[in-house]
Amino acid sequence: MKINVSVEVRAMMPEFFNRVEKGEIFAYDGGGFTRDLSDEMKAKIKSLKDEYNIEGIVAVIDTTLKLGGGDDVDYCHMSAYVFMDDEDYNEPWAINDSDVGFMAYVVNDSWDIEDQGSIGLKERIGCVFRSH
Repeated sequence: MKINVSVEVRAMMPEFFNRVEKGEIFAYDGGGFTRDLSDEMKAKIKSLKDEYNIEGIVAVIDTTLKLGGGDDVDYCHMSAYVFMDDEDYNEPWAINDSDVGFMAYVVNDSWDIEDQGSIGLKERIGCVFRSH
């Protein structure tokens, strides 16, 4: 896949962008580790293309967040379908010196919410983490 990304942003996530250029789409878990897409993720990618015309999905960030503390703890499972295309407004951007912003379609299974938005990612030693 040909990608439109600045040299600065590419340098912040070199392994990730190398995978994108090869057309490799992976899921990344809460620990930043790569795994193959599940059948459910593949089906969601297809539906996003068919129903919303969202092309260029490059990764799925699959995380469970712990909210609250003490006796009042809630867990929230979210999957962010990160995409890039040739539109300038979907180009990744530098949030700060280590984090890169991407457009994403976010699915919150826990609260039955789906919406398009943005997500911050960072790369460390080949692992990709949600940062914002």
